[in-house]
Amino acid sequence: MNIETETVINVNIVDVWDVLSNFKSYHQWNPYIYKVESLDEGAKNLLVSAKIMGDKEMKLQTKMMEWRLGSRFAWQGNIFNLPWLLAFSHYFYLRQVSYNETKCIIGIEFSGVMSSYVGSRLAPYLAHSLGAMQQALKGKCEKNALTQAA
Repeated sequence: MNIETETVINVNIVDVWDVLSNFKSYHQWNPYIYKVESLDEGAKNLLVSAKIMGDKEMKLQTKMMEWRLGSRFAWQGNIFNLPWLLAFSHYFYLRQVSYNETKCIIGIEFSGVMSSYVGSRLAPYLAHSLGAMQQALKGKCEKNALTQAA
């Protein structure tokens, strides 16, 4: 099961990447993922703190699976350390549409025996949370661009 949102941000891809990849500032603008902590030297293992619909708090240990500077990253985790039961991949992709337009795609893909059941039960909440993150990212980036232009 896959849940995905996308939006176009009216800012250059470099500036969007600067906000999206700065995990230390997530608490300042992100209503969904408010904290990402490195659990090791190379930032391969992460502790991700998130709120679904603003009230259900989750802390998940994840592994950074992909990091393409300036365009995409993804982390992967599982529930109860049993990837065959329920695992997830959370991905963040940027694509430059024009000089001052960036398409941002954020999604979660579930796998494992329980993926259909859990994914379908969480889908409305996660879609809302991903959408809230998209809008907050768009607002933060576009506000930063206006501030820099002034």
